[in-house]
Amino acid sequence: MSRNLSLQQHTYHSKLHVNAYAGWYYVTIDGEKYEKELLDLAKRHTSGAGEGKLSKDEVADLFKSAKDGQGVTETEKRTLAYIRKNFEFNEAAAKDFDDAYAKL
Repeated sequence: MSRNLSLQQHTYHSKLHVNAYAGWYYVTIDGEKYEKELLDLAKRHTSGAGEGKLSKDEVADLFKSAKDGQGVTETEKRTLAYIRKNFEFNEAAAKDFDDAYAKL
């Protein structure tokens, strides 16, 4: 584990258990199944240069990714809720996220 990981990223990686199922990838964190792609996207958006918080554009990316099929699955909804609880957002992004999540 790299020393440059934030506490948030370290916690995510230390609890990560990847499962392949029907061609899609999920992770299990504390016994709950989440969509790996969404978690990885949130992690990428909060890593590297920048303030380490999700922005409005990045929230839009998350919801676009979640809506990649015929609808948002329960696993995708649970993953989005996990992201909201465990990642930091700037103020405008938090409002956009909450508004978009309420419409699911």
